[in-house]
Amino acid sequence: MDKNKLEERFLIYNLLGKIYKQGIVAETLNFLADKEAMEELAQLVDHAQWRQGILALQHEVSSNMQNHEYVRDLNSEYMTLFIGPDHLAAPPWESVYLTREHLLFGEPTFKVKEFYRTFGIACSTGENEPDDHIGLELFFMAKLIEQTILKLTNHQSVVQEVTGQKTFLTEHIMQWVPAFCNDLQKNASGKFFYQLANITLGWLEADLVYLEGVLQNGYFLHQS
Repeated sequence: MDKNKLEERFLIYNLLGKIYKQGIVAETLNFLADKEAMEELAQLVDHAQWRQGILALQHEVSSNMQNHEYVRDLNSEYMTLFIGPDHLAAPPWESVYLTREHLLFGEPTFKVKEFYRTFGIACSTGENEPDDHIGLELFFMAKLIEQTILKLTNHQSVVQEVTGQKTFLTEHIMQWVPAFCNDLQKNASGKFFYQLANITLGWLEADLVYLEGVLQNGYFLHQS
């Protein structure tokens, strides 16, 4: 299996996880504003929505990096969209989308937590933090990819890890994140979060196709 591809996938999942879970921090903005880095990132994924979104996001951020009000407004919008205290138009938890009551800590939350435990990965930082936050689910994918990299010489383990990635993406992330991204785009007041939704969905769709190809063709059985 291609180690470089695994490292690229780790980078993308980790980047998206950081944005959704940690907010708009200087390190992330500096990376998003880097034209060369973002153009390279755009070419890593064969998906039009991803490429267009990445380039649009880079232009948006780089054009406003010196505007302190812009950075302040991004953080304010992040709070409004994902933290509260008011009603959240794009709640970042699987359970809110997949339960009839639209509440936190529903059955999907505990299924996600059990999935993490199956692979020996802990993502949440405390009992009061739902494990099905989009940032944590993306971090889980990154950590699972990281485990795959460490086990590349063990084909049986690689099959298990890659199958876990595809299963989690299919049975959890893709069951609710498309609707979440739709809500995010409908309620974003500026271009940043609108394009973030674009690259999130574009990436997830492309990565699912990649994982399906890997499992169907057995790439991991012949490469290290």
